[in-house]
Amino acid sequence: MNKDNNGFTLVELLVSIAVIGILTSMLVPAINKFMEEGRKTKGSNALSQIAKAYLQYININKESSTIDKADKVSDWALVLAKAGYLNDPRMYIFPDDIGASKVQSKVICKPPNGAPDSAFAKATAFSVTVAMGVPSSSDPSITPLAWTRGLQSNGKWSTSGVYGSKGGFIAFLDGHVEWFSDLGTDTTDGKLVKSSDGTATNNISEALNGGTSIPSL
Repeated sequence: MNKDNNGFTLVELLVSIAVIGILTSMLVPAINKFMEEGRKTKGSNALSQIAKAYLQYININKESSTIDKADKVSDWALVLAKAGYLNDPRMYIFPDDIGASKVQSKVICKPPNGAPDSAFAKATAFSVTVAMGVPSSSDPSITPLAWTRGLQSNGKWSTSGVYGSKGGFIAFLDGHVEWFSDLGTDTTDGKLVKSSDGTATNNISEALNGGTSIPSL
């Protein structure tokens, strides 16, 4: 008497494994792309928040802006935080940025007296670079204010940047944020505007007015 064989045959098992492999190969890239888009959205939102906070601050402090005297990203961020505009360290140190300092700070400055959080103040690598001392006469729509780490003078993004060599975000003085895969191959076809004469440039330093500096931290 023959008994029914309820198990998988070797062929059926191999086919099942092959199907799972195909589905996995299709699913993994989609998941990776989704996660990358999520990272970009967080970065864009962070730069937007920084730009908005800066605009709010300078609208109140038009004559003597303490923020323009800061010479480090942490000091620059502290000015905005103490003024009550942006006190979230995750806007400057993205949690998923492996190249930034890992700090457990929940605030940039502590109430009620606005003392700086020591961990944030001692950070040595940020996800964001800011322009220090941007003149009020700068054209808001074309003047960079902040950008994600990794932008080089040749208009390309470093592999050590927030998104590697894929690109990065720049926030402009009027508050809008743009993604750039690069800033052009040379200074004659750049995607930024040179502050001195209005011509194209791929060097972000040339897009900043005289007196503006870029901190090392």
